[in-house]
Amino acid sequence: MAETSERGYGYGCQSAIDLVAAAFPSVRAYVFLAGDGASDPRDVRKLVAAYEQGYAFVLGARTGQLSNWPTMRFSHVIANFALALWCGILAGRGSRISRRFA
Repeated sequence: MAETSERGYGYGCQSAIDLVAAAFPSVRAYVFLAGDGASDPRDVRKLVAAYEQGYAFVLGARTGQLSNWPTMRFSHVIANFALALWCGILAGRGSRISRRFA
């Protein structure tokens, strides 16, 4: 657990990264799950497997399943799709960004 004077999920994540990096410099990756229950901890294995395949950045999107949509506002669904598209473009994956983990 890390503490920050700034508000927001991103600041909390960055504070945790800074804390762990200072205490354990050999840590190579970080996994964050939102506390709203929309993320399934069992999916961490899939994220780690993708990271171990050599991807420098792995992002899970909870918008791929309609069952998760009630926990999010419509604006969050659109923002998540846009972020996934942008990350796919930056990674050179183009239209293949919608590939799901089996």
